[in-house]
Amino acid sequence: MRGTTVDLLSPEILTRVLQYAAGSSCYSVDEWRDQQLPLLSVCRRWRALISSQVLSQLYISLEERGPAAARRSCSSSGTDADGGIEDDMRIVSNLGVATSHGRHADIKALDIKTEDPRDITSFFERVAQMLGARALSWKSIETLRVSFLLDELAIGTDSSSAKHADMDGKTVQVCEGLVHLMPNISRIEIMGTSKCSESAMVMGRLVDMYAQQLRHLDTSLPLPLMSAQFSDRLVHLGMELDEGVEMQFPFVCAPSLQYLSLGNATESAIWHSFYGSTGSRGVTFSSLKRLCINFAADSERLSGDADERFPLDTLNFPELETLTVDMCPAASELLARASFPDLLKTLRVVGPLAGSMTLTNVAFGATSRKSICKHIAAGTSDGDDGLCTPNFFLGPSPIAGHASLHIGSTARLPANVAVTWPSLAELQIDAK
Repeated sequence: MRGTTVDLLSPEILTRVLQYAAGSSCYSVDEWRDQQLPLLSVCRRWRALISSQVLSQLYISLEERGPAAARRSCSSSGTDADGGIEDDMRIVSNLGVATSHGRHADIKALDIKTEDPRDITSFFERVAQMLGARALSWKSIETLRVSFLLDELAIGTDSSSAKHADMDGKTVQVCEGLVHLMPNISRIEIMGTSKCSESAMVMGRLVDMYAQQLRHLDTSLPLPLMSAQFSDRLVHLGMELDEGVEMQFPFVCAPSLQYLSLGNATESAIWHSFYGSTGSRGVTFSSLKRLCINFAADSERLSGDADERFPLDTLNFPELETLTVDMCPAASELLARASFPDLLKTLRVVGPLAGSMTLTNVAFGATSRKSICKHIAAGTSDGDDGLCTPNFFLGPSPIAGHASLHIGSTARLPANVAVTWPSLAELQIDAK
């Protein structure tokens, strides 16, 4: 290790990090109970120093916190007299952290954060085993949140077809086990990345399982009838895409989504993965409140003239309240051709040079949207503008009731920008 990196950490923290990265259990979970996620972040950078033999050893531990856990240690009955007090239970391993929230006899939510896609299914498998072994009512869980923390060190590891097929089969098995354990899920939130094929595979299978599309993709899979309950329960989906990794984007029920975030999008064909039609060609996101989308450098392929594989004018967002886009031709094309409400509560435009403009109560009708689209499309064409052109928010009347501007340390703006935005209410500037 380089001395400059080690010097940033105290000897005590350094010792814990090295023990943790090596899979050692010579320190207790309580010692770093409130630090496990920061340690995960550091250790994924240092795991390259640890041998593959150590990495293959799964360290996992069950931790219970809260009044009910304390009472359970002195009560043989295990009953909770004060049922209104919530407890947390954490399943901690060198691959990730699973946390459940709620009263122990009536757990309502389960959070799973996991990393290291080289063996990500082992973590899910052990979580499923522990959930099944506990004398608790896991069937009461209503909310499932899954976050995949990308381990950059794992990118480019063995991706042979044999390993891929083996992992895919195991992933289906594990996901099906989770479905059996938690049959009453009503809200599912998934955040992940496709920058490595293993994470993408696990994430895709989870989405497919809970969106009830797996049976349509492969009718040979013996899925239980119980899985039909999960048809429309995926409400929160965030995916960071990567054009360098071949991925079959999972089919997602558009009407059930309340939040959608797509990062590094490259092709309009991505919209084919959302189903829920109005008419023969339309897809309506009838419950979507927040949409965040940013496009890859070659996102010209998303423009209507260059890529007709999906007609953008068939996308409908009738209930959208918050929209975040970057300044590029692809974003302009989406805004111009898709159907949006005439009023947005929040519109955030991210500039190409570390700057952003946030507007509230935005008039989003045909006239004002045309002006916005023209500005967004030109955002990367003139290097002198950097963030926004002065006439973006001008016209007969301001298009928004409130505007705030965040100028990043590398942003460039026209010299007269201050006098050409009379409706500006907040200004934040990052120093270089």
